[in-house]
Amino acid sequence: MFTNVEKKLKGIAVIELICGVIIAVACLAAMDIPAAPVVLLTSLISPWLIYAFVELLENTKKIRHTMEIVFAEALSREAKRQRQAEEARKDENQKRWEKAGSALYAPYWAKGPEDRRDKRPDSQRDAK
Repeated sequence: MFTNVEKKLKGIAVIELICGVIIAVACLAAMDIPAAPVVLLTSLISPWLIYAFVELLENTKKIRHTMEIVFAEALSREAKRQRQAEEARKDENQKRWEKAGSALYAPYWAKGPEDRRDKRPDSQRDAK
């Protein structure tokens, strides 16, 4: 259903045009003159709009395909450059966190066990 949509829509536009003209001619034959121009105008405009939309779809697909071919190498280089920049940022953030963490906890580890509010003997601390 969703494959080859352009051809299907073009077919629908042609069928709609043919059916609309047949209905307009039938209205004229039945001498219902006021309704015939409206039906004829609708049968001409609606398929024309559908067909124009299909042309836009086809041209957009062609342009996208052309751009993918032309810019494929440039896009891959840009993606590679972005990945490298992202990795460099991650490394820099990791180093910054390691440096900040060591500076933050250094005063704590510099204290002796007696200054850390842990008044239990070493044997009880190790049993934990």
